[in-house]
Amino acid sequence: MENINVSPHAEEVRSLADSNALWGNLTEERITHLSHAIAPLLRFSVAGTYPELQFENQTEQLALAHLKADAGEVEQLRERITDHLALLPASRLSDLGRRRHLQLNI
Repeated sequence: MENINVSPHAEEVRSLADSNALWGNLTEERITHLSHAIAPLLRFSVAGTYPELQFENQTEQLALAHLKADAGEVEQLRERITDHLALLPASRLSDLGRRRHLQLNI
């Protein structure tokens, strides 16, 4: 949160990230504040490259297809993910896989 645009909001962003309670009672005023003051800060986040984001999105879709027991969708997504693995840097594959494994096992 060293970005000059984010630092004035750093304390609030940290508290929002650390507490589910702050998300439970959202008034119109609070939603407006989050939409206008906090949401625009996301453009300064380091989210990853497009292939990394695509990998995460597709693995989430794969998990949902498994939950729905949709064998056709599972096979399509497996093929798509396998094809797109070549787009990811080898150094990131283990990091992404480890993070995905942790997310699915929570």
